[in-house]
Amino acid sequence: MNMSGPLLLVLSAFLHALWNAFIKKSENKNATLFYIIVIATLFSMSIAPWTGGLQWGTGQATLYMIYAGAFEAGYFYSLTKTLELAPLGLGYAIMRGGAMLFVWLVSTTWLGEHISTRGLVSIVLILLGIILAHPRSRDNTFSTRGFIWALSAAVFIAGYHICYGLALHEGASQVALFIGSMMVSFPVLAFIAGKKIFEFRTHFSGINKYYLLMAGIFSAASFILFLYGLVHSGAGVAISLRNTSVAFAQLLAFFMGERLTKTQWFAFGCVLTGTVFLN
Repeated sequence: MNMSGPLLLVLSAFLHALWNAFIKKSENKNATLFYIIVIATLFSMSIAPWTGGLQWGTGQATLYMIYAGAFEAGYFYSLTKTLELAPLGLGYAIMRGGAMLFVWLVSTTWLGEHISTRGLVSIVLILLGIILAHPRSRDNTFSTRGFIWALSAAVFIAGYHICYGLALHEGASQVALFIGSMMVSFPVLAFIAGKKIFEFRTHFSGINKYYLLMAGIFSAASFILFLYGLVHSGAGVAISLRNTSVAFAQLLAFFMGERLTKTQWFAFGCVLTGTVFLN
């Protein structure tokens, strides 16, 4: 595997955790997400001439792009619900770790990727972490609803991840693929944000507009770097490396004041260990 692939994927992971943390701190997560994706799409359009242009590939690539956009829409909705109902670090670990399990299931069953013995052990660790992360008491700040939304986000992440990889193989360029899939997801994002998207003073007053701008750029960069890294990696390996964002998210969550129980820390450690060594 080209060594530039892993570096791009890890950088993508860091930027992805950053813009997710910004949504976590936002009061109106759906409207904030809408503007972040709008800014990300506009930024991607502006850099398209220097990143290979807008190559849409074959008709099959366009179909995969539409599928990816539909999965992105589902992911975005599940993401905001997860961040409303679950701690950033633990919710993020379940979303990304769960997605990895689904991707490896598909990639080894239908896409011909091979998984090693170490990979199987890693999968067991991730499953153990997800099971232990499930809330067991009413006093737990991580609700059952948050857990379910995190798992649903994992399914959508796996879906768009696989569709992106298939579209790239059919000749779509990274930036075109990102822009196209985001445009597919726009109607859903606008619908779930509702009238809140018209509260411009709330979203663009003071320092908020700079945070939104940075989050939008980080979002675009994280997705595009991920797609470039995906070219040099199999679907399973790529999502494993990109999911180092689990560690970045927990670090950011700690500095944001989130605290986990001992069992939750152990669950997080299982998911992180399985994520890093599953390749």
